[in-house]
Amino acid sequence: MGEFFMSAITYMDYVTIIFAFATMFAVFWQWYFRRKDNNEITIYIDKDGEKNELPIKILRKNISRAEVFGILGALHTGQQWSIKYTSTVEFMQDILQIQLYKKDFLEIKLTSNDNFQTDIDYL
Repeated sequence: MGEFFMSAITYMDYVTIIFAFATMFAVFWQWYFRRKDNNEITIYIDKDGEKNELPIKILRKNISRAEVFGILGALHTGQQWSIKYTSTVEFMQDILQIQLYKKDFLEIKLTSNDNFQTDIDYL
């Protein structure tokens, strides 16, 4: 009977070692594919062909339409901002490309009809 328990414990040790290596492999796999999550994404405003960087950056893992709108709202000095580009499919595709690690910046294009004013000198 004692030999049976020793044999069972030996097999359980093997199973534990296998699961430990599998877990270690999974951790390294996740780390490798998620290593860019904490990269800072730069937001540019393109006004009349002049591209200017906003002073606020956002982590890749946090970028979303709502976060970008929050940043634009925080920087806008008036009551309500309005940028046509933020309502386009291209804008949403840019956000998606950043989330998929294919793009490292967001460029927001302003037209003459857009309402976005800020205290930042270059805008």
